[in-house]
Amino acid sequence: MCAVTAKPLFLLMNKKLGDYQLLDVLGSSRISKVYSAIDGDGNHIALKLMRETPFLDKSHIIRVLENTKSISGVLHHTHIVDILDVGKIDDYYYVAMELITGPGTLEDALATGPLALDAALKIGSDLADALTHAHACNIVHGDLKPSNMLVNDHDDVLLTDFGVVSMNYSRAPGQGQVMAGTPRYMSPQQARGCFVSTLSDVYSYGVVLYEMVTGRLPYLAPTPIANLQHMIRTITSAPVVPPVDLIPTLPAALNRMLLKLIEKDEVQRYQTMKDVQSDLIDLSTQAESHDEPAPIGLWTRVRRMFSGM
Repeated sequence: MCAVTAKPLFLLMNKKLGDYQLLDVLGSSRISKVYSAIDGDGNHIALKLMRETPFLDKSHIIRVLENTKSISGVLHHTHIVDILDVGKIDDYYYVAMELITGPGTLEDALATGPLALDAALKIGSDLADALTHAHACNIVHGDLKPSNMLVNDHDDVLLTDFGVVSMNYSRAPGQGQVMAGTPRYMSPQQARGCFVSTLSDVYSYGVVLYEMVTGRLPYLAPTPIANLQHMIRTITSAPVVPPVDLIPTLPAALNRMLLKLIEKDEVQRYQTMKDVQSDLIDLSTQAESHDEPAPIGLWTRVRRMFSGM
C-alpha cells in the first residue's frame, strides 16, 4: 500500500477536509494555519490546522489539543474566542473556533504605533476581565501576545489560542512547558523553563499593555530566533525602560502600574488580574476627567490601515 502524503497546509484553500469546507487563509504561524471554513451544519467558523513537522512533533500537538478540549468545556467569556471542536482528520489535527470578523489583530493595530490612551485602557480592561475569568477557572493562557488578540466588527478585542499550557498550572518546577510561548512576551520565570502560572500571564499581559501605551517593548532585545538565548538573558536580567522615560506626559499612576506588572520578581508583581482590573478602573476614571482632546483612536487607525487610506 502506498503511503498517502498530506497536502501542504497552504494548498488547502477551497478544499474539503472531512465535514469542513476550507475557504480563505486567515492567518498562519510556523506550526499552523487558520482558515475560514464552513462546517457540516453550514456554519461559518475558523479552523486551525496543524500537522507533524520537524518543528512540531506529535506529542506536542496532542498535548495542545487535549488542553484545548478540556478548556473548551469551561471557558466562555465575551472577550474569549469560543472553542467549538478539536480532533484529527487524515494527517491534520484541527481546532474549530468561533469565527471573528473584523479589521485584524491587535498586532496589526500596533504596527502603526502606540494607541490612544483611552483605547489602550479599554483594551487592557477587557483583556484583564477575560484573564480574571480564565484564572478563576484554573486556566493559564501561557502565550499572551498581540497576534493572539483579535479585533471584531464591534471594536471589541477577544483572546484566542488558549491551550498552549494547561488547565493544571500547579505542577512541580521542572514540569513546565519549556519555551512554550513567545519569547518577547514571556515572563522571566517562563523563559527559564519554570512552570507557567497565572503570574506569568500577569507579566505577559503587562508587556502587551506597555507596548500599547508606548509603541515598543520594555527592553531592547533581538527578535531573530538565532538570538534566542540573548533575548532570554535580556528578559531575565536586563532592566526595563520606565515608560515615563519614553512618554514624559504619561500619568504617574499608569507608569507605576506598568512597572509593577512587569516586575521580574513574582513577589513584587501584581498577584491577581482582579487587582489589575481595579487599578485600571481608577486610571480610566482619571483619564476621562481630563479635558484634553484624545489623539487619533485605535479603531480609526486600524480601519484606515486596512482600507489602504
